[in-house]
Amino acid sequence: MNPFEAPKPFPGTPVLPWPQGSPPPPLPPGKAGIAIRVRRARFDTPNFHRARVVGVDDQPLWHGLDRAVAVTDPGSHLVEVRNDTGAESVRLVRATAGEITEWHMWSPASAGRVPGVLVPAGSPRRRPGAGLWGFFAGMAALAAGPLLLAPETRAGRIAMVFYMLLIVPVTIVVWSRAKAAIDHRYRVAASTEAQAPPADAAFLAHGDVPPGLAGTGHGVLLLTGDLRVSYTQDGRDVLVRPVTDPNAWVPWPTLTIDGTARPFAWHNWAYRLPPGPHELLVTPKPPAHTGANPTITTTPVRVRVDIRPGETTHLRLTVHATVAVVSDPPAPVHTTSLTAFTATVESAPQH
Repeated sequence: MNPFEAPKPFPGTPVLPWPQGSPPPPLPPGKAGIAIRVRRARFDTPNFHRARVVGVDDQPLWHGLDRAVAVTDPGSHLVEVRNDTGAESVRLVRATAGEITEWHMWSPASAGRVPGVLVPAGSPRRRPGAGLWGFFAGMAALAAGPLLLAPETRAGRIAMVFYMLLIVPVTIVVWSRAKAAIDHRYRVAASTEAQAPPADAAFLAHGDVPPGLAGTGHGVLLLTGDLRVSYTQDGRDVLVRPVTDPNAWVPWPTLTIDGTARPFAWHNWAYRLPPGPHELLVTPKPPAHTGANPTITTTPVRVRVDIRPGETTHLRLTVHATVAVVSDPPAPVHTTSLTAFTATVESAPQH
């Protein structure tokens, strides 16, 4: 294993190393383990060797590639993997005392922004992303041009020129769009949380609202949580937000519906509500690893929704956050102090 890619725990976090090919580490008495393996392939270009940051219950624990074990209490935990843009995959993991539950996170195989998905280690899995198949399909279509057109005529030669110029990019775009739709269906199917018995508040991961949640006496509010972060270090905008900085981990916002606190995080959540108008209050939260007297500005948003019996109302909530930090040399590892944090919430109905 490349030492630069090895998992690196954040200071003070309960993480145990578990390199590939080695036996699982012993757990403390009464504790459970959740192992996340961030996978990639040997032939990937450096563009795909993106490190991730892994967190449990909204606490960043380690960053890098390969595999490490988060030590937790037994029970259900929200495990998430974030990349340099936001929360890539969030799953509900049930941990058992004395056991290590292993999940795999594949790096996308596409040149575009194709998110991966956390799946149990023992389940069938495939790499999301279009890979190189779109390029190969485009080259095959390019080679088939002389067989499909008649270049011996002037009109045929003109058609051949346009064909040669357009067929490869068009084929790649069509293949990528088709593969993205297939990957979306795969992420929905892999989200077994949505197949659990209906509850008044249910985490669905990437899945859809399960049948039976809406009824004649109530409706369903489907909330999709999303995160967009701008990161500034030492006065300079950083386009690729580093996963190595715990100050870049923006916590989940708090949510109340009609004044009652409700669980909420990123991706899809479903709430069974009585028909009629309801008011949501969504409040962003700053990073937990704050510096000395940072400037914190968070703007809550109030959203009114009308719930109709037997129907699902879909709303997307996007937290737009700006994180400003300064470097903290000297230190044995690179650290930062939070100097400013601003966040707002954008709400938009989904159709």
